[in-house]
Amino acid sequence: MSGESREPGWYPDQNDPEYNRYWNGRAWTARRHPVGSPPPAIADPTSPGPQAATDRPEPSRPMQRIPVWMWVIGALFLMRSVFSVMAAFDDPEPGVTTAVPSHPAAVAPSPGTLH
Repeated sequence: MSGESREPGWYPDQNDPEYNRYWNGRAWTARRHPVGSPPPAIADPTSPGPQAATDRPEPSRPMQRIPVWMWVIGALFLMRSVFSVMAAFDDPEPGVTTAVPSHPAAVAPSPGTLH
């Protein structure tokens, strides 16, 4: 965007179509105004003053987008952590296993019960 050669002025903001952004003749500035509203007055960039300080070029920042594969790995790690915590609370006595008979006849009758 900064390699353009055009007259200083208000142009449609390429990042947000609902706004216009000011081109100072060298670079895009941080000054914007909504489309359809009158643009604010811009001071002469050659004259010093508080207005000229706001016409500095907008700092370029790289787009910080997290790839999908990182979201998937994060979700899997979170699910594994949750299931590990749930499993830890599910075992009332760690290290002690209880055998569950597979058939009711395998259970020995307690003394005093009738068959």
